[in-house]
Amino acid sequence: MRVGRRCAAARGAERVRDGIQPPDHRGLWTIGDGTRRPFNPPDGERKVGSVGVPIDGVQMRIVADDWSELPVGDIGEIAIRGHNIMKGYWRQPAATAEVMSPDGWFRTGDLGRTDEDGYFYIVDRKKALIIRGGYNVYPREVEEVLYEHPAVVEAAVVGIPHETLGEEVGAAVALAPGSTAHPDEIREYVKERLASYKYPRRVWIVDELPKGPTGKDSAAGDQATYPSSA
Repeated sequence: MRVGRRCAAARGAERVRDGIQPPDHRGLWTIGDGTRRPFNPPDGERKVGSVGVPIDGVQMRIVADDWSELPVGDIGEIAIRGHNIMKGYWRQPAATAEVMSPDGWFRTGDLGRTDEDGYFYIVDRKKALIIRGGYNVYPREVEEVLYEHPAVVEAAVVGIPHETLGEEVGAAVALAPGSTAHPDEIREYVKERLASYKYPRRVWIVDELPKGPTGKDSAAGDQATYPSSA
């Protein structure tokens, strides 16, 4: 099951829910201070792909780079303010100023959006964003399509430096045991399902993706892990 992947892929959550109907208590955790921000209310509406609504005493909003709040549906960085948010980094005023506003808002590093009911949705990590020729490509969106391919068991989408576009989209995929697929086949599969600027021009087949200490994929955003050509 793929629910525990980066940003809790919505398609994986749908498959689990259709099969066993578990309570959905997914929420957004920030590793820096280990506190929980939003959650899906046990007795409220559960929305696939959403991390829920803010807990009592915590405020959340979607902001632009200048801290201005964005309209419903627009993608920006998730900012949080509340009693359980840190005051800053110990003796690091410059680092604190990068993530904290003067009135106590904290930048989480997660890109997200809200809906009309106030539910929050994580789109991707801000540092994972790929900007290809001026267009934003969110690796999670491409990865979810890759995971729909019957031969793919793991996928990581990365940005590759490009001379004219700034960045190009690349994807490393691991295949299920006994499965076979050519990079061109996987590339075309994604191309048919996403906008033309989003599909990966380079695809690598790997035995498995690198994992961090917690077992999560550590390949995302690290194009140096893969060859420089498709």
